[in-house]
Amino acid sequence: HGLAFDAKLAGFDVTADQVHRRGADESGHVHAGEFRVEGQSVAGAPNQLAGRRVLGIRPEDMQVVAAGGDLRLPVYASELLGDSRLLSFKLAGTLLSVRAPKDQRADFGDVLSLSMPRECRHWFDAQSEQRIDSLH
Repeated sequence: HGLAFDAKLAGFDVTADQVHRRGADESGHVHAGEFRVEGQSVAGAPNQLAGRRVLGIRPEDMQVVAAGGDLRLPVYASELLGDSRLLSFKLAGTLLSVRAPKDQRADFGDVLSLSMPRECRHWFDAQSEQRIDSLH
């Protein structure tokens, strides 16, 4: 396969260049512009990433789409928050959260397609957990 380098995928809230982990994360790989983890593949990974990285995205920046999303995952949990619904998905030991419209139908185990806009992705050094700003 010729995997270029290691990377990690995790669900994060990102505030003032600090990373607050929501759960454990597992190694994935970036190869030929794709971030691969646990049978999933996210296109558009910057080719200049060298070494282990963490991919983070805010819950409000991910979207449930009818088809053609970056990930297809089963719903792990759904919580009505009043003005929106927080959907959780488990991938590689990490909970990923998506803030969806309150009328979004989603039951445990339903497989949904999720979009991760490239301009909303945040890359971090896996060791120091510092944001890599030069990729934006």
